[in-house]
Amino acid sequence: YLPPLPQDQIEVDNDRARWPCFFPSSAGIITSYSREGIPNLMPCGSTAIVCRHPLVVSIALSNASINERYAPRASLEMISKSGKFGCAVPFIDEKILNAIRYAGNVSFKSDPKKLFNSGLEFVETSSNTPVLSDFPLHMDCEVIDRSHLGTHTLFFGEVKKVLVRKDVTPDNPLKWIPWADVVERKQ
Repeated sequence: YLPPLPQDQIEVDNDRARWPCFFPSSAGIITSYSREGIPNLMPCGSTAIVCRHPLVVSIALSNASINERYAPRASLEMISKSGKFGCAVPFIDEKILNAIRYAGNVSFKSDPKKLFNSGLEFVETSSNTPVLSDFPLHMDCEVIDRSHLGTHTLFFGEVKKVLVRKDVTPDNPLKWIPWADVVERKQ
């Protein structure tokens, strides 16, 4: 349980810090629907929680034609038009890593069945964005603002719904490590 107001969420304990609530990494699997209702996904390394109340997630999507890899994404157009995106929390697993490799190297424009060909499972829900059953957490976001930052567009999405898989429980929680191991550097 996390109280809704920021002042009630403060806990001074470095071993049990609650910031950033439950987001275990800066990676996100961004989902959206095409105009025709086809589900899409995109791995995004530029994902962050930027506000706790209301809960707001930011994602940065390429909008510039720099080279073949850094070009305007189909997801950029889908999210711009729909005003919605999903953000799933990935974890280290061979199936997930293979899906990220595939989805990060294939454009929806060249493979409209990209989500299905990634090996991930799409589930029908009442969510406004595609939900993938392989991920423990999905945030349904509504775009509340955006900023063009040169090569990327930064979207701010207010989290309207959080979907958590049934196997995430107090006995089987999501784990977040807020800092890397510090080791002595050898000369």
